[in-house]
Amino acid sequence: MVARDLLLISSAAIAIVGTLAAHRQQELTPEEEAFARMLRDSYWQGHWYRKTDKGLQYGGEDGYHILRAERVAPGHWSIVAEFKLHGKPVRFAIPARVAFVGGTAVVYLDGLRLPGEPPFNFRVVFHEGMYSGVFTSEPLSGIVLGARVPAPQEAAKGP
Repeated sequence: MVARDLLLISSAAIAIVGTLAAHRQQELTPEEEAFARMLRDSYWQGHWYRKTDKGLQYGGEDGYHILRAERVAPGHWSIVAEFKLHGKPVRFAIPARVAFVGGTAVVYLDGLRLPGEPPFNFRVVFHEGMYSGVFTSEPLSGIVLGARVPAPQEAAKGP
């Protein structure tokens, strides 16, 4: 009877330790918390440039409304964003890898497929309210850069 009780107690202890370890693994680091907080309901405006044989050529403005960023596993995140694709607003959950270098978030995507677009790779650094990065795809590659901006004001409502 004692051996059986010890086995049950040991099994319970192992289960509790395993649960605590899993919970601890799911907790965000201070860097991850700051990253998630920075992106939560944030607006970003910037510009992109395409790479050409002669250097960089201005491509246009771009902008994003990031609703949230959630870590789904260590190093793996889901970034939910709204942006325009082919002139139409879309909401998309982007599976991303995120690494932190000196407290700075580096987001990287490989083979991301957006509706109607060829797959592309993306590397972007977020630091102190600004972003810059590189994207590659066939046939288009280039750079992006921009900054966090205040939320757009709703149009004044008339009587």
